[in-house]
Amino acid sequence: MTVVYGSMYDHTRRMADAVARGAAAAGVPVAVVDAGRIHPSFVLAEAWRRRGLVLGAPTYDGGILPAVGAVLRLMARKRLANRVVGLFGSHGWQGGAVRKMADEVAEPRWEVVDKVEFEGAPRREDPARGAELGRQVAERVTD
Repeated sequence: MTVVYGSMYDHTRRMADAVARGAAAAGVPVAVVDAGRIHPSFVLAEAWRRRGLVLGAPTYDGGILPAVGAVLRLMARKRLANRVVGLFGSHGWQGGAVRKMADEVAEPRWEVVDKVEFEGAPRREDPARGAELGRQVAERVTD
């Protein structure tokens, strides 16, 4: 499974780590990729290798953090197909990233298992929600 995320204030990275722990606990190998630090072509290569994909981004200007948005557009251009997907994102006063990511993955008809949104920094219960998202996607790709 591949977890692709972008983070501005480390909140989304913390949730990406929780998602990865949940998938690993289910026995699925996980690659965690920071789209803000790795060139989109390398992110695409990681996502291409695995059917399970979890995408995470904070809301930026009412939409997806640009680094994650660029990766999603590249995946669409390269016709990445047959993916089982989980989505997560953080936001301040207004959300938008998770909804926009859901719109992006609707076109290639990827199967969305679940979505997790949280405001600001992950609260005490949020990492467990992230781990559950990772577990759900991991179990779906091992069926």
